[in-house]
Amino acid sequence: MQTIITSDISRLELHDSSFENIIRHNQELELVFDWAKFANFIENNISEAIIIGKTIMRLTGVSLEEFRLYSNKEKYTVIPFPDEFSKNLISSNEIDDTNKTIRINGLFRKNKNEMYDWVEWSFSFDTCEISWTSYVEVV
Repeated sequence: MQTIITSDISRLELHDSSFENIIRHNQELELVFDWAKFANFIENNISEAIIIGKTIMRLTGVSLEEFRLYSNKEKYTVIPFPDEFSKNLISSNEIDDTNKTIRINGLFRKNKNEMYDWVEWSFSFDTCEISWTSYVEVV
């Protein structure tokens, strides 16, 4: 059974999850990832964290998008969004439900033989929908 969440999305934690796909169409964005964590699943009377299987996050009105590549803690360069982003990211995230912003950051490298760089991808959105079909409870 598919579950769809449209509010309190800040419960989503991407640490240790993996991106499978990023699909863009104008100001719409669809992020597909696997093994994310949801802090609770109150909608199903579960107050503890769950690990959700293949997950789709659909966003509309995506704006103010910025992709930063950090050379050290304070210095960064804004670069175009890399095509390989979904394949090389070990991510964490911050979601602000009130201001409707998302920041995804982690380690990224273009080629296998290169060192990892710290990157930060941030953007605003109008609406967000998260859906999944399977989950396991964290015990």
